[in-house]
This record gives sequence, C-alpha cells and structure tokens, in this order.
Amino acid sequence: MNYTQGHVDLIKAPDDLKGLMELRKKLNLTIPIGQLKEMVKNLPCTIIDKMTDAQFIQLLMTTGLQGYLLFVVDKKVDTSFAAWCAHKGAAEMREQGETVPEPEIADPQPFYRIARLLSDNDATVMEEMRFAGGGAASEYFAARKQQFMERGIQTMSQLAAFNSGEIWLLGLVDVLIKQHYACELDWKETIDEFAESVSELFVVRTEGLPVEQFGLFEDDDVEIWLERVNKAWQPLGFVLLTIDIDSDCYVLIPARCEFLPDIQEIALEAGIKVSV
Repeated sequence: MNYTQGHVDLIKAPDDLKGLMELRKKLNLTIPIGQLKEMVKNLPCTIIDKMTDAQFIQLLMTTGLQGYLLFVVDKKVDTSFAAWCAHKGAAEMREQGETVPEPEIADPQPFYRIARLLSDNDATVMEEMRFAGGGAASEYFAARKQQFMERGIQTMSQLAAFNSGEIWLLGLVDVLIKQHYACELDWKETIDEFAESVSELFVVRTEGLPVEQFGLFEDDDVEIWLERVNKAWQPLGFVLLTIDIDSDCYVLIPARCEFLPDIQEIALEAGIKVSV
C-alpha cells in the first residue's frame, strides 16, 4: 500500500489569545505562545513539518479543526511488496559493494482490477493479491520462494532488480496459477499437455468450455492451438488470453468476452502485454 508524507499548514487562525492557546493545546505544539502569535500573522504557516496523510485525517477527526489546517504533500511513500524487495535487495547490494539502483514504483491498483476481472472477484484470489503490506512482504517471499527460484530469483537483490510493475505481474500470475485460473506452459509442450492443462482450469471446468473437440493437431504449435481454441470459445462468450511475462513460456488465462475491453484497457495502463 502507499501513503503520502507531508507537512501541515495553518490556513486560518483564531482571533484571540485564548483561541490560540486552545489551538496550541489541540495540536500538542511545544512552541511558546508568543512565537505562535507571530507565526499566524502571515498565513498560511507550517506548524507541523512531518506527518502522513492518515495521521492528518486522524488529527482532524479528534481535534475538530476542519477548515483551520491544510495537508501539503511532500512525497509519496511506497510500502508495497516491491518497495520492500527493493529495500532488502539494496541492503544486500551495499554489503557486496555494488551500486544500488533507484527502484521504479508502480501502482498496484491495475493489477488488483485485472485479478478481479480474471477471477470473477474470487475472494481467495483477491486476498492473496493483497500482499502489498510492507510488514507481510517477507512472509510472502518466504512462502513463495520456490516459485521465485523457478524463475531464477533466489535473493532479494535479484528480485529488487525488477521494477515493482514486473514484481506485481509475477505476483498476479502466480496467484492466478495457484488458484487454477491460469496455467503456464513451455513453448515446446505437447498437444496432450496443452489440452490437459487448459481443461483443468477452473473457468473451463465450471463453464464446460471445449478443448479437444474441435481438431487440435500435434504438428501445430501453441499459437495455432490458441487460435483454434478462441475460434471455438468466442461464440460461447469466452477467450483464452496470454499474458507476456518476458519468458519463453505461455501464461494462459480464460476470460469473459464482455470483460475483454476493460482487461485490455487496464493492461495498457499497467504496461502488461495481453494477447488474444
């Protein structure tokens, strides 16, 4: 998850000394009342120089100073899994005397929205996608270390070399595969392996989508099989999508045709390559 860090400006001040003293008490300020009196002669003035947006909301709720204060954003702070990876990876790289790259932070929301569309808002999928909390990142990495190792990622510094959008994409794919909404096939899979993997997907089973009944041929490749599957599925209201994860594998995911425009729009926003 993300939060913003900034400072708090006073944009309106009480007219009398008693009001100023009450203001100072509510804000828990330690400055002398005379200094505060001088500060408020030229509004706006900064009275709290470091605060998060969540803390500011709590401040307004408990002090009744709405209209007096303004939160000014200084920077956005990313506490996501990707940021944690970058932090841990940077620590490893510093220990090894390597140059630490500046991580690229991506908004996780498009990945949530795609997960919702591809899983029909499956509660288990959405819960697993909420691994953004920085405090849970180490547990997520530890629990799925085998998945990362299979992708050639064995240390946090290797994972930190990815920008956060790439990490979110790997997380999205792994969650969908784990919950049987997607499968990952090597480019040289046989027709039997292709048909079996697609047939076992949750959407294919629950919707009764055909896989082998329309003439797949051993001599063809995955892309031709995909073309034939989509030709058979589209009249039924479904397509078999592929998501590019920059490998020689195919990630295959069934989707409803009605969701396709939204999926493609969100994918473009998130930099995800989705093909039909």
